[in-house]
Amino acid sequence: MSNCRQFLLLSRRFSQDFKLTQIKTCLDAVLFFTDYEDKWKAVAAGLPSYSDTWSGNLAPRPDGDGLVFNCTYTLPQFLRAIAFFIATVNALESGSLNQYEDVLNKCINRLQWIHAVTGSGIVGTRIPPDPKRIPLSG
Repeated sequence: MSNCRQFLLLSRRFSQDFKLTQIKTCLDAVLFFTDYEDKWKAVAAGLPSYSDTWSGNLAPRPDGDGLVFNCTYTLPQFLRAIAFFIATVNALESGSLNQYEDVLNKCINRLQWIHAVTGSGIVGTRIPPDPKRIPLSG
C-alpha cells in the first residue's frame, strides 16, 4: 500500500486537536507570506543584474531603504506553503477546504501582486548598434 494511502487511513485515527494543530501550522506558514511586503524585498547591492555596453546596467532601482522587489527565493517557498496547506487540509479534514476561502483569497491576491510587480519591472535590452562588433568572450 502506498504511503499516501496509509496516511489517509491513519488520519482517521488522529485526534481533532492533532489535526487542527497541523492545519494551523500550515496556515501560519501561508499567512507569513501573504502579510506585509518585507518578505519580498532584498538588498539591491547584493543582487546580480544584467548589463552590457549598449543597454547599460539594467539593475532595478532601489527604494529609499536600498531594497528592491525580489521573489527568487521567497516565491518558491510561498508556493510550497500553499501546496502543503491545501494537502494538509484535504488529508486531515477532507471537504473542509471551503472553510479557508478567505486565506486562499489572500494567497490569490498576493500572487496577483507578485505578478504585477514582476511584470512592471521587465526591461528590454537594446539592440546592439552593430551586432558584428560585439566582443565575444569565450
